[in-house]
Amino acid sequence: MQYRFRLRSPGTAGRYRAKRLFITALVILLLVPAGVLAIRSLFLSMATAEEVHREQRETAQEIKKANLGPYGETPAVTYAQGAEGIVVPAPAQVGEWTPEQVADVQERTKNLLITARLDDRVLAGDTAPYLEQLSESARTFSGEKLETEQALGYITRLAPGYTLAEAPRVKGAMTVTVGDLNQLVVSADFVWAYALNGPTDEEASKGPGGRVVVVHSQEQYEWYPDKGFLPEDRGLRPGDGSQYVFNMDCELAKEGMIALPKTVTNKGKESSTDKVYDPQTPLEQLPHNC
Repeated sequence: MQYRFRLRSPGTAGRYRAKRLFITALVILLLVPAGVLAIRSLFLSMATAEEVHREQRETAQEIKKANLGPYGETPAVTYAQGAEGIVVPAPAQVGEWTPEQVADVQERTKNLLITARLDDRVLAGDTAPYLEQLSESARTFSGEKLETEQALGYITRLAPGYTLAEAPRVKGAMTVTVGDLNQLVVSADFVWAYALNGPTDEEASKGPGGRVVVVHSQEQYEWYPDKGFLPEDRGLRPGDGSQYVFNMDCELAKEGMIALPKTVTNKGKESSTDKVYDPQTPLEQLPHNC
């Protein structure tokens, strides 16, 4: 048996190894950019996916806010709508006034509050439905008050160009006591939240309650007994009262009307917003708007 060997010269072997190293290096050079591109593509895909997820989250949040309506993310979203928020206490004997008499005056006061704060006619500027429910002798001076900046202490009117976006939300309480002249004194302490459509500053309308004007009214109405008083004095008469308005146009508020602010009025006061919606917050503790 014969064995044949093919001998290579040292120069040939060196050239062979060099060629193999060159091919290996070339493959590496080709693979590295491809790997970089693959990694870059992966990161881009991850970034794109995160962007899509972020947009989806933002869209979901916007849908949630839209579903909650203009009162969404404010305490008013849980308040009763309109007249349902005016809760009358159970009638009881108050001084010489019987439970039946107290119940009658409470119901009259509730109806007056509904007219003053929720009636479409009054909201549109007609004060007659409110004045007609007062005692005859109280109508003149009350009508004069409605022409001043004190008007919001009695009624709510929308400024021209504004309409209700949704039914107002209401929360508060009513109490009954006896006055010095044996008259029934009904104290009504309520927060009225009005979601409005109308012109406003874009920045002012952003955020929770950005398109909601809040009126916190503390009102008293008196009912005098028949004995010892003239017929024209009998009936509901406005007594002491005060009011606070939040997120409104200051100039129009001085004219006795509510409107959304033309500029941001509550910037940096978000921590106080919940207090604005709470009827138990003393008015002097509420933030100033104008």
